[in-house]
Amino acid sequence: MKFNVMKIKNIICLAAIFSVSFLGAAKNKVKGFSHSVLENGLEVFVMENHNAPLVYIEIAVKAGAVRQNPENAGLFHLYEHMMFQGNSLYENSSAVTKAINDMGVDNYNGTTNVEWVNYFFTVPVGQLEKGLEFWSRAIREPLLNPEELENQKKVVLNEIETEKKDEGHLFMNFLNTKFFPGNEFKRNPGGSPEVIRNCTVEQLKLMQQEFYVPNNAALFIGGDVSKKQVIKLVKKYYGDWKRGKDIAVQNQMNINPLAQDEFYVMPYSKISEQMAEIEIYWRGVDLKFDAQSSYSIDAVCSMLRNPEGNFCRDYIENENFNIPSENYLWFSYPSSGECALMNLGAVTVGPFVDLPGLVKRFYSFTRSRTIQEIKQNNMYFTEDEFLQTKRSLETDNIWQTDNVKSFLTSARFFWITGGSDYYLNYADNVEKVNVSDVQKFAGKYFDNNCLTVVLVNPKVYELFKSGFESNGFKNVLDEKIIWWEK
Repeated sequence: MKFNVMKIKNIICLAAIFSVSFLGAAKNKVKGFSHSVLENGLEVFVMENHNAPLVYIEIAVKAGAVRQNPENAGLFHLYEHMMFQGNSLYENSSAVTKAINDMGVDNYNGTTNVEWVNYFFTVPVGQLEKGLEFWSRAIREPLLNPEELENQKKVVLNEIETEKKDEGHLFMNFLNTKFFPGNEFKRNPGGSPEVIRNCTVEQLKLMQQEFYVPNNAALFIGGDVSKKQVIKLVKKYYGDWKRGKDIAVQNQMNINPLAQDEFYVMPYSKISEQMAEIEIYWRGVDLKFDAQSSYSIDAVCSMLRNPEGNFCRDYIENENFNIPSENYLWFSYPSSGECALMNLGAVTVGPFVDLPGLVKRFYSFTRSRTIQEIKQNNMYFTEDEFLQTKRSLETDNIWQTDNVKSFLTSARFFWITGGSDYYLNYADNVEKVNVSDVQKFAGKYFDNNCLTVVLVNPKVYELFKSGFESNGFKNVLDEKIIWWEK
């Protein structure tokens, strides 16, 4: 079991891929795909694919860090652990493990994310009913044994302490502090050590009653099954799950939290002395509050990947930046329902003469050239690039429907971040994006204040330390970036 946080991209991976939002969500009439809602509000997504005698089963809850407050931060993570420690059908963790093994499962897990908690495994088709019964008991009737709770507290506290020492984790905490001031805990599913240590069974039960209810959950089932078969079994094991109160909609967090553009440098040991990573961040598009802009930003992400496009040529051909190829340049927008970030960045290679000045030039070029071109779009994106985006979408759709688990995890992601209707109509809406839509999106978000940060090897930082200071760069590691330590 684990909790997921967005981590800084590994420098090796940056050389190979862009970080781009998923463009292959389902259209309304994907062969074998269906969506149903039980009377108690539980949503059921089924994907029929008879290529192998296997069934993927996942249950997800709209919870995670975004539903936390300072008093309960980390309890979703702790509760996730407790789900595997026994329930009304299996008396302890050993019985749970045996039941899973007896079903022929070789890989199972649960994760606590920023915006969801989910549990999943793949079983042989003959174990479909057992698998559905297992997750029903686990999510609805965990034992929450007090002694086992104390054991799991130690496990979770160790995970938090381990993450605290990780440079990527520190960097993400820094971004949370800058872009979500006062709400940093809503982007940190690990939680606070103090909250974990003081947690009681009663607190977990209250959280269960509020969030672990059918009208805040969904099942994702795919493989060698039929919709009729699945719905019959789901009604049998989940139909009597009592509906809870609907979760109140939260207010949107500030999309322009910075008072002015800011500049930072972070010593980062995993980066080579011959490279530096420049990143410019803005608050991104929250799907739940601005779905229309999300279609535009995803189209932009796709078009900026074009190695022959204006974006790549502008940066790669600029001798000031020393960017080796388009594989070291990106525009990234990890989709999010309520707490999105987006960033434009590149890896520059040495030898460095005036690294602080290079970063400032990169920032100025982005502000004065790239952003203005996207806003005005005087052929910055061509008709062919808009057409290619739509073709890429069609290709992704074909690939996604051939891979049951991938298709359903995408369905789960968009169900949580944007809702069922957003997911089911996503492809059609992205295909409708035009130049005017892109201009509106760019004007709304890129005019906001941004944060520029450069990640460098500690030896490089020491070499240019005085230059960074004189150019107005602050050191990330000098900031109070762990919210529960402030």
